[in-house]
Amino acid sequence: MTVAVRTSELSGCDCKAAQSRLIPVQDALDDILAKVSPLSGSAICPVAKARGRIATATIASAVPLPRFDNSAMDGYAIHADDIARARPLQLRLMDRVAAGRGAIAPLHRGTTVQILTGAPVPPGVAAVVPHEETRRSGNHIAVGTHVAPGANIRHAGEDIARGEPLVNAGARLDVRHIALLLAAGVTEIPVVRPVRVGLLSTGDELTDAGHAAGGHRIVDINRPLLSGLLDSPDVELRDFGIVADRNDAVAECIRSAAAECDLLVTTGGICGSDADHVAPAIRAAGGECRQIKLALKPGKPIGFGRLDRTTILCLPGNPVSVFVTAILFLRPLLRHLAGVSQEPLRGFPAFAADVFRHVPGRAEFVPVQVMSIDSGNRRRLRSLPRGSHRLSSLAAADGFAEIACNRGNVQPGQPLVFHPFNAGWSL
Repeated sequence: MTVAVRTSELSGCDCKAAQSRLIPVQDALDDILAKVSPLSGSAICPVAKARGRIATATIASAVPLPRFDNSAMDGYAIHADDIARARPLQLRLMDRVAAGRGAIAPLHRGTTVQILTGAPVPPGVAAVVPHEETRRSGNHIAVGTHVAPGANIRHAGEDIARGEPLVNAGARLDVRHIALLLAAGVTEIPVVRPVRVGLLSTGDELTDAGHAAGGHRIVDINRPLLSGLLDSPDVELRDFGIVADRNDAVAECIRSAAAECDLLVTTGGICGSDADHVAPAIRAAGGECRQIKLALKPGKPIGFGRLDRTTILCLPGNPVSVFVTAILFLRPLLRHLAGVSQEPLRGFPAFAADVFRHVPGRAEFVPVQVMSIDSGNRRRLRSLPRGSHRLSSLAAADGFAEIACNRGNVQPGQPLVFHPFNAGWSL
């Protein structure tokens, strides 16, 4: 169980006493998730528009797939009694069966029908021989090769049997599930209603892109960054803009935003100094907030709170810290709210190409580039300039190298854990 620590006790201090009070990431996450209940309710969604949505029920197939025995290729049908006869086999051509054909007469011994891919297999057919392995002369077909019973026939139900699940409850639907559901005739599916997520940035120094950034103003890229990460069909995003560093203004904005959201995500103003107003403002608005110092770099300060039925996640102000804490906390929190099982980040074995300097005490995520891949599929990683403000390193990186809390400097050739941006570092 995580022990809440007053941010002000640790702010700006990296001494051993302060480091000993830092909360491991997993402990903090477990504590947060234990205090949040999944959302209730569902919505009916057309299957054709269900990509990215989360199924709330297991959907069983009312039909077998394939629905009927059909040919897997263009060829000629072989009767069961003709399978083992001596070759070349001489068969009399009786008909041509195309896909979409209705009722078909049974096939008799010594005869064949030309059958096209997807066409229903007539009764009595044991196999289909490819047309390139036959020779036609008028109404007679010579078959020179043997085929096994069942060859080139797609049997009814071999893909999905009647009553077998098509999609399980909790599955995040993608184009594969949509194709399977539609093939079985399912056109609507119950899904988790979208999680209503609000974004709010705090800081007198902030301005939106495109506005004048003079007078030592800084363009707020945290909301655009989070908006990109949150771009998903199962998220309903609401942008509440920038609020100035005044306790009453922050409290009013949080109160208003919380009334419209399941989850409110703030950035900035959570370190614990007298210039940080988010936690006091949440309390002034009638909610509660715990400030947490994580054993993490970048992204040491975060906050977690509640206001009425709204969960509030308070992230740091620097963009790289926002990116890291969003993946480590916002991603699992969204999955938990949606009732989806957690998926731990997938790390891959790697090793250092240069010295990774690291002071024990905090897990660190270092932006890196992949220099090469060895025969054991291990990436050789070069570190990029670090800093929670360095967007250039984030943009140039192939992913993050994770250095565990208890490690010191990592020397060239020593192992690292690599988290590529294309494998899990998205919400």
